[in-house]
Amino acid sequence: MVRSLLLAALVVTVLMAGGCANTESTRQKHTEPGALPSDYDPLDTEAHKSDLEDGAIPSVGELIFGKDASSSGADTRRLEQEVARLRADLRQGGGTAARRGQATTTEAGPGVALLFPNATDLAATRAYTAMTRVAGEYPLTAVSQQRLQQALDGVECSLDTLAECGPAVAAASGARMVAIIDGTEARGGQLPLTVSLVDLDLGIRYPAYRVTLPATDDGAAEQSLAALADSVYLHAIERFRLAPRIFHVRSTGDGRWVMDPAGTQLATGSQLTVHESGRVLRQGGDPVAWIPGETVGTLTVKGRTANGLLLLERSSGKAPPAAEFILPPAG
Repeated sequence: MVRSLLLAALVVTVLMAGGCANTESTRQKHTEPGALPSDYDPLDTEAHKSDLEDGAIPSVGELIFGKDASSSGADTRRLEQEVARLRADLRQGGGTAARRGQATTTEAGPGVALLFPNATDLAATRAYTAMTRVAGEYPLTAVSQQRLQQALDGVECSLDTLAECGPAVAAASGARMVAIIDGTEARGGQLPLTVSLVDLDLGIRYPAYRVTLPATDDGAAEQSLAALADSVYLHAIERFRLAPRIFHVRSTGDGRWVMDPAGTQLATGSQLTVHESGRVLRQGGDPVAWIPGETVGTLTVKGRTANGLLLLERSSGKAPPAAEFILPPAG
């Protein structure tokens, strides 16, 4: 139902190749929500500031091909109106699915990274600024391509093996889902794109789907990128239903751990369970459920750090490594 609504709303081509296809809070402005990098310094309020600075938004073609691949001589005003209409239709036509995806002022959500393999570092940074604004309208958190790439390099993981080394990448980057976006040259004023979603924690690479956007010039680049982000985020929300919210922790080195709650309301004294990796149940080849692995310990919330991270202590079981799954209380 959601896929058909997306088709009608975007008026773009979305072909599933088999199967179904926040803004950052003030307390988290010095680090991406959900991310606990190895060099994390809670006192460094200038860290990653450049990721959030506004700049010229690159066209989708520039992100895909590493150059400006937009249509020449395009009517910027017309393209702006066309892409804005696509976004409005998407959100209105999404019905209950779109409303279900609306974020609240107190709740963020799992991290989603849009990865453009051929994009320059500057283009990816500027695109992240636009995608963060769109993510703020859903219970999701945008994770920058740079943060994701840093995590990939840190655990020596490639795009081809992303599903296999996903939990380690998720723990390092704060991303639960990655959308790998490729495309072909624009034809007839249209830019065909292929989106591959990978659930890092569950180790699932979903069948790719196709999206065709108007080939825009720089004047409509931000709206075109936002339409693409809308499509990815709505698909990601559907995928997230397979499992509960999964967190990761990082040791402080003194027998305690920190965790970014990313909007989840957990009071002092709350207990979280530590799990080994679980297993995915499939029906007809399609993932239908996820069962957590064995419970190997519990952590208790002792308070918060100055920048809002949860401070945890072990209450039973073994000390959790960074890639192990942490699940909040049920209910």
